[in-house]
Amino acid sequence: MASALVGSAGIPLITTSYADCQKAGHQGDFLRVLADAVEEKIGKAPCVMFIDELDSFSSRALKQRSSDYVTGIVNGLLEHLTRLNDTAVVIILGATNNPQQIDPEVIRAGRFDFKIPLGNPDRLGITRILQIELGRHETTLDLGIAADRLMGSSGAQVAAVVRDGTSDGERLRIYWHR
Repeated sequence: MASALVGSAGIPLITTSYADCQKAGHQGDFLRVLADAVEEKIGKAPCVMFIDELDSFSSRALKQRSSDYVTGIVNGLLEHLTRLNDTAVVIILGATNNPQQIDPEVIRAGRFDFKIPLGNPDRLGITRILQIELGRHETTLDLGIAADRLMGSSGAQVAAVVRDGTSDGERLRIYWHR
């Protein structure tokens, strides 16, 4: 979704995640990396900032061994989300597989105004993903049969099937015409 948005708008996509920041080290380094990513976004505005793994910024209300660490990290994220929201030409997108684990203040109105659950693509969506991913190979395949077989798959799983098969077009045809 983020890629489609920036492609349509013709603006840069800048991504980060909890894991990107965590690999920097302790809490101070984590927050510095997060602050640097935010500064980069503001400097490249207009742009889209995509934060993956929002559920990793778990709720501060959960009492756990690392509660002080989590509180500091979530508070840092909240501060930066406010800064980004105050920058009119930065669009903030986030993704999670577990929305119930996110601190409620992270996803409240004013930070993330819209919550859009994305399920698995329908048959038409799978067909479109296949057309885009297959490119020049698309005309040699019956995408309807492939879409039927891939029903229930996520968009990422559909794209992975194509990546696995496009290095050998013959193997791809065999897979879809069995």
